[in-house]
Amino acid sequence: MAATSGRGAGVGGVPELPRECSILMPQLEMAMRTFLSGNASTLQQSEAFIRSTLSAPTCVPCLARLLASSTETAVRQLCGVILRQVVVRHWAHIPPSEQASAKQWLLSGLVNEPNRLVCRATAGAAAVLAVEEIPAGRWPELMDVMGRSARSTVAVHRETAMYLFLCLTATLGDHAPAQTLQQVGALVAAALGDAESQQVRVMALRDMCSLIPYVSQALGS
Repeated sequence: MAATSGRGAGVGGVPELPRECSILMPQLEMAMRTFLSGNASTLQQSEAFIRSTLSAPTCVPCLARLLASSTETAVRQLCGVILRQVVVRHWAHIPPSEQASAKQWLLSGLVNEPNRLVCRATAGAAAVLAVEEIPAGRWPELMDVMGRSARSTVAVHRETAMYLFLCLTATLGDHAPAQTLQQVGALVAAALGDAESQQVRVMALRDMCSLIPYVSQALGS
């Protein structure tokens, strides 16, 4: 198996992996690579290992780490898709230090990922976790990173920021803090005039439409 690369945390340094995760992560990546290869002789065994791994809270930091570091694009995308499905189920059972590491690796994926599909999978996972964290004021770094991404010189990162804002509006809804809505609104308004990317402008327009009900409520309150 090709080892996971040092693609880097990119945001606030590289969190240390829990010992159990350090042991499990290479095995999980191997199983994912085997599963994605479509090899019929090993497909059932690799799928069983993945399912077994996902039943334990330790899978969350492992998935987040692979999402930010695997050299295989398809593995990173699969990690993002799966993480979106399991992170809330396990979150309360993960020690705070491992929660912090998982969030740091998610932010790293959002900042460093070059592939559009993986970016979207990462944003989807981050948005689901944000429902648990942002209303309680526990993840201010997410909005900081997304603000930088929205102003990035890399179009795919600006598009990812707009997509994440769309996901946040859909998942947080009425629970979104007013300050968060204000921050998102200002960044989206600027992105409507993106001079380089039609995808960014289209996503920003979708964002603006999704924000209208909450802006209207705020004005009417």
